Amino acid sequence: MPHALPSANPRAEAPPPTPRDFQSCGDPNGADHSGNRFLAIAATPLRCWRGELPLPVTYWVWGVGGNVAFALLLWRALAGAARDKREARRARQIYGVSLVWFVFVFGAIWRSAGRYQGPPLWALLARSGVSSGVLRMAVEFALVASV
Repeated sequence: MPHALPSANPRAEAPPPTPRDFQSCGDPNGADHSGNRFLAIAATPLRCWRGELPLPVTYWVWGVGGNVAFALLLWRALAGAARDKREARRARQIYGVSLVWFVFVFGAIWRSAGRYQGPPLWALLARSGVSSGVLRMAVEFALVASV
């Protein structure tokens, strides 16, 4: 096979950026925002979604912490739903927002587990937790649909 001629565009020859290139703040253009704390913090959800945060942080802080918060909110709304129709509507709204959170955080955990460099058991357990989360969401759907 003949050798290809070099391109006149130097960017075409550069290798694609790696996640570590954007690690400081997740800027897709590779701009350095390390001096801008707001941009660095605002890009953290993007880094989480890409699986660039450490697996323990993604799993325990974003996953367990966020899901416990939604479960408590939903439990409170369902407890009041029997006596107040507004609480039933609020429970459905909380569940809808938690579905968006579910897709976000479980995708982030799955990706972070795929990048995890530690013992393979932890990545397997994290992905198992994501899979069991699907069952939890189904049970919550049944609870919300019944009110």
